[in-house]
Amino acid sequence: MAQHQVNYAASGGLPVAYLHKTECIADRMFVRAVSAALESGEINSERFYRFDDYETMSLFRSLQGYTGDIFKRLYRRQLFKSLWRGKTDTISRDMVNRLISLRKKPQRHIEFENYLADYFNIPHGYLLFDIQMAPSVDIRDSPRIIPEIYISEHGDIKRIDEISRLAESLSDAIWDHWFCALYTAPEYRKILSDKIIDMPEIIEDGLP
Repeated sequence: MAQHQVNYAASGGLPVAYLHKTECIADRMFVRAVSAALESGEINSERFYRFDDYETMSLFRSLQGYTGDIFKRLYRRQLFKSLWRGKTDTISRDMVNRLISLRKKPQRHIEFENYLADYFNIPHGYLLFDIQMAPSVDIRDSPRIIPEIYISEHGDIKRIDEISRLAESLSDAIWDHWFCALYTAPEYRKILSDKIIDMPEIIEDGLP
């Protein structure tokens, strides 16, 4: 049941332009707050599904505890702050692939965030770890994708990035925009700023 609830929160949230940093933070805050409300029974998924945006924000701001706090922050535009960002030039491709796999498992993703919160001695839910989706062949999933274009060369059908150095470079460059990031509430940022050292090693220790 908890897995279903977290999956619903992750997929039923407000749409965002995922590559914009501010919206990435707001999206992760939203997912985590809704997941908490569903898991605690403060709201059920059937009722949540019928809400429009206004009703969603109004109801969740009225809740007590973590969910209410996060939605009040969202309403006041008091978003979490970015602490650290990892890209393909700072972490290994193997770790990138494992993180992308983790992103597909919302409950495990939250457990990983809780591991990081425990590591840095921060309350659960106030240290969030964002993982961007992998570049996709579907333009709806990744606005920077190079479409799969096939052309004929000497009677053979080949993908354009197999015969064009420019297309190959552009395809490789897609991964330059992938990132993962660590966000926290403003009141914890100063406490954590000096502790964010060797993040890849910390991530490695906590990955399933």
